[in-house]
Amino acid sequence: MIRSESISSSWIEGIRENPRAIAIAQLGDATASHNASSVIRNVDAMKEAIELLGGGAWSHDHVREIHHDLLPWHRPGYRTEQVWIGGRNKFSADYAGPPHELVDPLMDDLLNYVNTAGDLPVVQAAIVHAQFETIHPFEDGNGRVGRALFHGILKRAGLVDGGVIPLSTVLRSDLGGYVEALTKYRYDGDDRSSALDVYMARFLDYVSAAASAAEAFRLAAIDIHQRWKQSASGFRSDSSIHRAVDLVVEYPVVSARFLADNLGVSSVSAQKLVKQLEAIGIVRAASGKYRKSALFQADDILELLEHGAEGIQAKRGDLRP
Repeated sequence: MIRSESISSSWIEGIRENPRAIAIAQLGDATASHNASSVIRNVDAMKEAIELLGGGAWSHDHVREIHHDLLPWHRPGYRTEQVWIGGRNKFSADYAGPPHELVDPLMDDLLNYVNTAGDLPVVQAAIVHAQFETIHPFEDGNGRVGRALFHGILKRAGLVDGGVIPLSTVLRSDLGGYVEALTKYRYDGDDRSSALDVYMARFLDYVSAAASAAEAFRLAAIDIHQRWKQSASGFRSDSSIHRAVDLVVEYPVVSARFLADNLGVSSVSAQKLVKQLEAIGIVRAASGKYRKSALFQADDILELLEHGAEGIQAKRGDLRP
């Protein structure tokens, strides 16, 4: 689920690649695209951010470290210049962040709220996300960091453990509504209570949809895994194919070399495993521009990552009312 969330989080920021390309980058393959490698970095940074933020009080160093993990080529620290979204300058922009001189005190205030407020965790997570995006403390990467902060609050509160809810997947399906809600939060003048109500209602709807999507995704992944295990049930109980099935659930593109390295089997045995996985319909030879490679792809998992549980159900015609 973290991988799916990171794919969508990167997609919102214009870093777009398909799940197969990302799975190939996950292998460390030399043919991986720049965008796919960026998404994998986002996956790793998301995991580290959630662990970092889930343990207690937050600090400026925590936030800056998450940003550096996501964008290691950027200058460390908060921004030292004006930033804006859309338009050619801050006057024609869709949104202009506060002057850089205010970033430190505004982040002080935000971190104080994170560490001392007694609001419900989901409410706090929604407010922190909006306020962070409004402060826009970095030149780039604010959206990805802001969504990581959201997940960190849920982890710290014990509402989510060992994963995330796919908030970014839901947001990418309604970017216009998401931006409209943030805009009301930022710009509705003195009527802050009404603006906050509009934003919170919209954002909590997103959270609810993300929680439902997470459960659907979990059940779909379990279903795929169980079907695969059933397909491999004819092999001896001590056969390496059972461990290979478990591995392919996490790595939906594999090579014989990858199987050998991760399962501790010989290259000959790994080649045999690939043929067995192919024979029982779990993987097939990679197609398209990878057709001459030694890669094999698990379409069931790739389709789940691409379309989500609802998309897979609709494709199979078993969507329930």
